[in-house]
Amino acid sequence: MGRTLALAMLLLASGSLLATEPDGTPEPPAPPYVAVEPRGVPGYLLHLPEDYEQTQSAFPLLFFLHGIIQKGDGSAASLEKVANHGPFRTMRDGHWDPSLPLIVVGPQSGGIEPWWSGHQVRVVLDHVRSAYRVDRRRVYLSGISMGGRSVWWLARNFSGEFAAVVPVSGWAGDLNDTCDVFRGMGIWAFHGDRDPLIRLASGRLPIDVLSACVPPLEPAPRLTVLNDAGHGQWTRVYDNLHGDTNKGADGETHDDIYRWMLSFSR
Repeated sequence: MGRTLALAMLLLASGSLLATEPDGTPEPPAPPYVAVEPRGVPGYLLHLPEDYEQTQSAFPLLFFLHGIIQKGDGSAASLEKVANHGPFRTMRDGHWDPSLPLIVVGPQSGGIEPWWSGHQVRVVLDHVRSAYRVDRRRVYLSGISMGGRSVWWLARNFSGEFAAVVPVSGWAGDLNDTCDVFRGMGIWAFHGDRDPLIRLASGRLPIDVLSACVPPLEPAPRLTVLNDAGHGQWTRVYDNLHGDTNKGADGETHDDIYRWMLSFSR
């Protein structure tokens, strides 16, 4: 799908042109995202801010990595699985705040490996930043489960790419001697206290390691433990129902993960 067609579909999804039921009542508006299938690039879901076409400004980018169950072939039909969780689920359920000035991209991982390919992520990131007006100083990364694990890996290995990260129900490899990599980056992790697949201790470990940095990281890395939550209580995170706050780069505390991310810039 070309960029022009994607933008046109987003206008339809925004409710500018509403379809009607046979009895004449309007159908609910489509979610404000579209499936994009670019040639030579893994397919992805795309949301553009409401005023994207009314300005020539660059916009912050939120890059979302799904979990293993949402793997697929990147086709439009398969990409809808990416909306089963995360920010696109929030949009699909009608809970998205349309005033958020975020471009949101959710690629789909293929294959059978239980991880995201760094090369695959790089290809989509480079494509998105060339196809849309992205503020390269304000690129944010979040992901769930397999995607949460990859958030840690990418934040460490794509040095300087991300202004803030929100890993959810993930775990990290060796983060020793990485203080300088994470310095200046916003870090807010989430984990269920009853997660049977990725134990809370695994989700807590990277925060403990980075909290021991000298001098301390500022703002300090934060872990929110989701009470009475197993593996998969992600709506609480992306709908901002977690009941916790974190200090942003602006010195303010935010219970909204999106505005918390937006306070950070590289």
